[in-house]
Amino acid sequence: MRRITAIISMSLIALGAVAAPAAYASTSSSPVRVLQPVLASEVGPFAFSDCPAGSACFWTSDNGGGSMWRAPSCGFFVLGSSYNNNIESVRNRGGGSAILWNNNNGTSRIREIYNNSLNVELTEAQDNKTSSITILC
Repeated sequence: MRRITAIISMSLIALGAVAAPAAYASTSSSPVRVLQPVLASEVGPFAFSDCPAGSACFWTSDNGGGSMWRAPSCGFFVLGSSYNNNIESVRNRGGGSAILWNNNNGTSRIREIYNNSLNVELTEAQDNKTSSITILC
């Protein structure tokens, strides 16, 4: 049974389906989601073109490189250890703005990325500072 579970888990990782929240904690009407990343080393390199229509995507390197996290829905997300303070580029193809925060509680705004499908490189002052993200719809 463990072997079947491991095979299914590896298949989901290869398909990029493991970007779902790992845990939920609610202090208000909106859940705070702690994320489990899918690493580029597990599924191959990513690029800006890998961000599907209707999604907001975030990368750990410039030019849409490194590991990619795709927001699973609208809401507030606390980044897991692989992405916390490790975001350098963004592409927002979702329904609303993506707001990057410098902490886990949604204060100290770094930048707002509007829904415009443009590739966004964070500035040197903004690189590797994002701890949480709000996706507006």
